[in-house]
Amino acid sequence: RIVFVGSLIPKKGVQDLLLALSSKEFNNTVLDLVGEGFFADDLHKLADGYNISKRINWRGLATPKQVAEMMQSSDILCLPSHTEGSPNVVKEAMSCGLPVVASRVGGVPDLVTDGVTGFLFEIGNIDELREKLILLIQDIGLRQTMGENGRKKILDSGMDWNSTAEQFDQIFRFVSGA
Repeated sequence: RIVFVGSLIPKKGVQDLLLALSSKEFNNTVLDLVGEGFFADDLHKLADGYNISKRINWRGLATPKQVAEMMQSSDILCLPSHTEGSPNVVKEAMSCGLPVVASRVGGVPDLVTDGVTGFLFEIGNIDELREKLILLIQDIGLRQTMGENGRKKILDSGMDWNSTAEQFDQIFRFVSGA
């Protein structure tokens, strides 16, 4: 089970993920697509054209609790974005113990340690994306190890929600002079 969480717009690269998943190696793979956007109709058409619609759950918008539940019932987070900052969805997935397969863009390489907490691939490289997903699908032990490594990285680096909230509190206190 692969999960994508984000806006359904071209720059998020979901079209690349759908093309990658059209290979026969993914016949038993389910994709949960969480999000909405103006590109959703085009993505539905692509999925129909690739004959993979029956393996996609179009979840629409979800609450943070629902996203966490979906991540906890998934095996891999995929973020094939063409542009990105420092995506919270990657931090959330790693906190849930999910390995991440993401494009090497923006702040993603600062979060995902390639080969340790997940895999990075070059933007738009469908073959590389497909290869990385297959490696994780075929190797449960690798998925578990990467997921554990990711969770540990989040906790050790202070990127968990409690640490983040504490940092914001300190910033607000400083700015307000309290």
